[in-house]
Amino acid sequence: MKFKAIVAITLSLSLLTACGANQHKENSSKSNDTNKKTQQTDNTTQSNTEKQMTPQEAEDIVRNDYKARGVNEYQTLNYKTNLERSNEHEYYVEHLVRDAVGTPLKRCAIVNRHNGTIINIFDDMSEKDKEEFEAFKKRSPKYNPGMNNHDETDGESEDIQHHDIDNNKAIQNDIPDQKVDDKNDKNAVNKEEKHDNGANNSEETKVK
Repeated sequence: MKFKAIVAITLSLSLLTACGANQHKENSSKSNDTNKKTQQTDNTTQSNTEKQMTPQEAEDIVRNDYKARGVNEYQTLNYKTNLERSNEHEYYVEHLVRDAVGTPLKRCAIVNRHNGTIINIFDDMSEKDKEEFEAFKKRSPKYNPGMNNHDETDGESEDIQHHDIDNNKAIQNDIPDQKVDDKNDKNAVNKEEKHDNGANNSEETKVK
């Protein structure tokens, strides 16, 4: 009986040891899988970080995109990445594009920082910019072929005319004063001549 009991205990211990070993292997395997996934994630993040381009590269991508679409290099200018508007995934590249008559207008391109894809190019003019541009179009002969260049400077010409008129008035107002001064000078001369004549007559009378 004792022998059977010892055998039973030995078998039980063996089974427990085997189960414990299997459990340890499973836990170790799960831990290894978790570590692998974490390492893969870190590698992916590091890879994406390394692939991120510089602002200058983003500007070159936008510039080259215009060239590829046949836009003359002189029609686009002032490329500048606005870092305040940009985020960890996108660059906002502000620039100017000339319209058909040559007026530069504000535009902005959104560039993916990881792969360099241009997500969008949009009108970046504010409401105030648009109002000023529309007002400029109305008074500019560039947008109105029937308008003369003289029309654009009428306001300035009127100011010059008013300025000339004011100057002429000032000159005219000075002339009467000058005439009065001349009269006063002549009267003074006449008085001196009369005074001299009177003095001469008195001396002649005394001599006689």
